[in-house]
Amino acid sequence: MIQDCDNISQEKLSALRLIRSENLGIKTFISLLELFGTASRALEELPSFLQKKGVSKRIKICSESKAFEEIEKVEKFGAQIIYYKDNLYPELLKLIPDYPPVITVFGTNLELLCKKKISIVGSRNSSANSERFSYKVSKEVGKRGYVVVSGLARGVDSYSHMGSIETGTIAVIAGGIDNIYPPENKNLYKEIAEKGLIITENSFGASPKSQNFPQRNRIVAGLSLATLVMEASIKSGSLITAKFAIEQNREVFAVPGFPLDTRHSGTNFLIKQGAYLFEKTEDIISVLDGSMVVQEELFEYKCHNDEDEAVVDEKILEKDLDKIRELILSRLSAAAVDLDDLVNNIKISRKIALLVIVELELEDIVQRTGNNISLVVS
Repeated sequence: MIQDCDNISQEKLSALRLIRSENLGIKTFISLLELFGTASRALEELPSFLQKKGVSKRIKICSESKAFEEIEKVEKFGAQIIYYKDNLYPELLKLIPDYPPVITVFGTNLELLCKKKISIVGSRNSSANSERFSYKVSKEVGKRGYVVVSGLARGVDSYSHMGSIETGTIAVIAGGIDNIYPPENKNLYKEIAEKGLIITENSFGASPKSQNFPQRNRIVAGLSLATLVMEASIKSGSLITAKFAIEQNREVFAVPGFPLDTRHSGTNFLIKQGAYLFEKTEDIISVLDGSMVVQEELFEYKCHNDEDEAVVDEKILEKDLDKIRELILSRLSAAAVDLDDLVNNIKISRKIALLVIVELELEDIVQRTGNNISLVVS
């Protein structure tokens, strides 16, 4: 399904321009969205906001022509860009605190975005047993109606995709939609594009940089009701995926392994920390089926970015904002503080607090994760 550049909505274009702006990350995007209500208004207000505040960090806003250029390249490739307000945007993914404002999707099986998903991840340097088990479990999970999500990496990820290719699989990648990594998975990439879906949050042509892989892992977990770690060392990327899943309030399962095999040290650690011990497919299905009523409540979530919300009080004086800035900074430290608790503590409106916090974020003085605020420690 190809998009028509002429018919793309202004809000969608604004969201793409905002997130593709230099030195403006997802957390700031979400803060601006909450502050101004829409991406279009945030984009409109940002230049004067930056100039007024004298923010030291230089943010270069993505031009409209550059955004259209990316859209055209994506369309020519045969993919499409989906933004957070599109009907196709996965509801579970929208619930994570740092959801990607736009994703690029390649493949014809778009209905997979709306189906229940389980992510299966594990070691790139995987054992033969884990590879066979990944293939077997992903095939069985698919037959039970779940789409399998993984990261197209070597080892467990590859076998998870191969086992679920006929029933539905989604590969989340760390580069642009046109950048196949690792290169040896070129044929698997093509097969997934034909029968499943490839997803990325990165711009067209982007290289899969090292810092992109943890970001990719949060999407793998964010798409899924549960994450199964098949085999992983204590410092592996799979444990990062599990950590994201826990933070996102999703279920985590782990396959136990022999204690002296370091390839299982991470999964054994997860089990000791409270992850479900996984031995057979029924283990994960029974938990998800039993908690489905709770999970369905997640889909009742409503985005707080309607156009009639989040109007900033423009009458507040600069000297008042300076005082509020000092007050907020006096309450912050390296330890995270809940934004609502902070607002209640200093007795100011959430909108005014956000106005100051966005400024501090842009100056790299504070950082925000979900609803938690803390000072940046250099």
